[in-house]
Amino acid sequence: MHELPCEVVRDLLPSYVDGLTCETTNELVDAHIESCAPCRAALAAMRAPEAEPDGASGGKEKEIDYLKKNKRHNRKVLLLSLAGALALAFAVLFMRVFVIGEELSYGSVVPRNIRVEGNHLTADLDCMDSARVISEVYYEEQDGVVTLRARGVLVSFLHGPGARAEYTASEPIRQVRMPERIYWADGEAISRLASDVYLTRHDYVGDMPANKATADALGIGERFGPYENELHTSKPPYCWTIRFQNDLGGLDGVMLADEMEQIACVLFAAIGNLDTLEVEYDYNGSFIHYTFSAEYYSKLLGQDIKTIGESPKALEDLIRRVELKTF
Repeated sequence: MHELPCEVVRDLLPSYVDGLTCETTNELVDAHIESCAPCRAALAAMRAPEAEPDGASGGKEKEIDYLKKNKRHNRKVLLLSLAGALALAFAVLFMRVFVIGEELSYGSVVPRNIRVEGNHLTADLDCMDSARVISEVYYEEQDGVVTLRARGVLVSFLHGPGARAEYTASEPIRQVRMPERIYWADGEAISRLASDVYLTRHDYVGDMPANKATADALGIGERFGPYENELHTSKPPYCWTIRFQNDLGGLDGVMLADEMEQIACVLFAAIGNLDTLEVEYDYNGSFIHYTFSAEYYSKLLGQDIKTIGESPKALEDLIRRVELKTF
């Protein structure tokens, strides 16, 4: 076997390294490499990993390192953003539930110990909802009428039970209210019955929905059951006929007649142009008919009954005078 010269071996090395030469050529190249240090070095250089350009490897490593750091940074920013959003949501919820609260509904707050001296009002407020406390009291004022409103929050260490209302109006105070109830007027406490009736007063008996609101305030349907209405308003005297549908024989006859008179008196005070009220019902099978007039009650009371309905205090005094009880 002939030994190959170095020049031939050097030409064959690329194919030799890639495995493209035949077995005979490989044997000749192997024999030459064993005895020739320069060719052996050339072969080793060819088999070594290809050297990257200066700075290429370092640049790629820096790029990978940057991407990793950027990913970690983005993850950190996302986590912090989520934590911040949760903290903000919790803070908003905490403020709403335990600090700001919401306006308490009618009946949830009851003022007591109301004291009015000229323009100055003080009162104690109790929250009827055991799960809440009053967080804020605020006021509306118009023509001497002061309306109290209250916000409530869940019970916590931030607020104690009850609240104190203290307000100085721009003019002498005539009435103290919550949004749907008068509690004080012209130096006197006002009952729920007087307040409810006063807030439904109206001038025209021909307005049947308004009539019904006043009747509901007096508890007519609750006292005596369902009833039918008939209006006679084409000319004075203006009349409203109430016809009860149930036989009222189960009630005490004398007390029933008294209650009808009491209710009629208050209706005349609350409805501006109601002149006559007729009440009809069956009592143990017998037909009963009553006719009441505003003129009669004005003479009985010694004053125009229509003026009584203009003041919650006067209406309160009338209800007490006729001894009408809350149903």
